[in-house]
Amino acid sequence: METIKKWNDTNLTRIVYPIVIFITGWYVVANVYGLLFGQEDLVYVVVWTLVPAAFVYLAVKGVKLKFRWSFLSAIGIAMILAFALSTCLEIVSPYFDLASFFLTGLWDHFLWPIAFGFFFLCDLRKLPKLFWLMLAPFAFFCLVLGNLCFIVHILFDKFIFPDFPGIFVFWWGVGSWEELRALPWPDFMRGLTFFLQELATFFSTIPIVIFHYLIKSVREK
Repeated sequence: METIKKWNDTNLTRIVYPIVIFITGWYVVANVYGLLFGQEDLVYVVVWTLVPAAFVYLAVKGVKLKFRWSFLSAIGIAMILAFALSTCLEIVSPYFDLASFFLTGLWDHFLWPIAFGFFFLCDLRKLPKLFWLMLAPFAFFCLVLGNLCFIVHILFDKFIFPDFPGIFVFWWGVGSWEELRALPWPDFMRGLTFFLQELATFFSTIPIVIFHYLIKSVREK
């Protein structure tokens, strides 16, 4: 613990920015590709595009990202290690398809938690309010709309948004509870693993951190 604390204020700028901007930025390319072929919604693409744009804004502004040992940085380390392992297992699995990995939601599922894990290693207390505002639509989409869609679908078997398949989004090709129950066990567990991974990151930890620091930045002004 004391050894890690000695790393406080270590400049991670040259490590974190390239990793985060590349990982989140590439998914924008994938989303634009999907939009051109009618597979993505424009609002979704815009919301996700704001994420790399926010980090580019920080980098252009010259904001340095320094390591700070905290509960959040411990979470960041756990996210990096867990999803790095998960990515490696995906690559060697029989499900792996290179084009799908780079051009579908698999990219953000596996790699965005790694990007935010590196970001969580840093001292986030003094980042500008505009940065958090740019991330707010993404956080709202995940924490509020995403969870609401899943809850309504599970409890009432209804879809809030016609084009969003509710919880079935984690099982490709599944459109009903009957089809879900009929899945082979490995396919069912793969989708369930995806759901639990995103529940712990996209639909809770990541947006909660964003809103926490957004509220703090507003109060400080």
